[in-house]
Amino acid sequence: MLPLDGDVAVKEKGKPVLIIPPYVLGAGILCFLPGENKSYVHCYANQGIPTYIRIIKDIDTTPAVQVMTGEDDCLDTKYFCEKIKERHGRQVTLNGFCQGGLVAVLALLSGELDGLVDAFITCVAPMDGTRSKALVEYLEHIPPRFRDLGYAVKTLPNGNKVVDGKVMSWVYKLKSMDREAPVFSFHRDLMMFDQTGSGEIKINKTAAALNHWLIYDRKDIPEAITKMSFDSYTIPIAEDGTMPVKLFGRKLNIKRIEEKGIRFLICYAEKDDLVDKESALAPLDYVNAEVTVFPKGHGAIATSWSQVDSEYAIHTKLPNGMRGPVRFQLDLDEEVGKGKAHG
Repeated sequence: MLPLDGDVAVKEKGKPVLIIPPYVLGAGILCFLPGENKSYVHCYANQGIPTYIRIIKDIDTTPAVQVMTGEDDCLDTKYFCEKIKERHGRQVTLNGFCQGGLVAVLALLSGELDGLVDAFITCVAPMDGTRSKALVEYLEHIPPRFRDLGYAVKTLPNGNKVVDGKVMSWVYKLKSMDREAPVFSFHRDLMMFDQTGSGEIKINKTAAALNHWLIYDRKDIPEAITKMSFDSYTIPIAEDGTMPVKLFGRKLNIKRIEEKGIRFLICYAEKDDLVDKESALAPLDYVNAEVTVFPKGHGAIATSWSQVDSEYAIHTKLPNGMRGPVRFQLDLDEEVGKGKAHG
């Protein structure tokens, strides 16, 4: 991802970052309205950081994505990390957003990324879904058949089975209803088109873009990838740090992050309705990590706080004294230059 500002040059020997978006709604939320300076990815690129985002090919037209497994996901990440390290001569910072944080940590713990990744950032990522009290409670109150992953699986014309992205998105939308009255939501949506005092319909660009993203960017998800997330919401991390998912037949232990000396930043949102604080901070029971807390909800880091002039701009040291994820990356790059860290 290149800087939007033509006066900003990419630091070819700077520390690179590879961003892993969630499967459920894709990369759109992380590249949100770049011209309005609300893009998470561009916030890195505009600082001259060598910035990469992993984009999954269209599942509708790519059979290989339809049957993708956790191992495939890991090996793809390994391939990109190898290419990025070769180009910039530096180990990569792996950055997983939401579900992307879970698949990224599993790849990191597999050992396949050893020597390629030396720093890790998660943003609003469900690291132990069983600790997400709101979603677990919600799932407990819906009919058992809807809790069965098989209910959301559909068979494509070529015989491959995928998880219906619409069904997955309904879970998130329905879950929010206990916190927001449907009548109020309906009235608020109508007010987007309120013409009082004007003959011109005015719709907030951010609201319109979010609405488009939620409606049109939903994609089906590989069944094996969804199973990993499903397991993380039904099986807790074990007392010894073993994750509920295996890759390549190997047990994955979260303590490996610290054993390998990987710098770790966890970012979460105070009013996140999808990923509770307890779920995002679960790794702290097993490893040391720096923590940054942001106001607002699940998507704010990737939109509101990606604006360079916002109060909690992610490239700055925040009002609460914590570091935004871009600031964390910039400081890592500076530390390497001073010989305080290993590249």
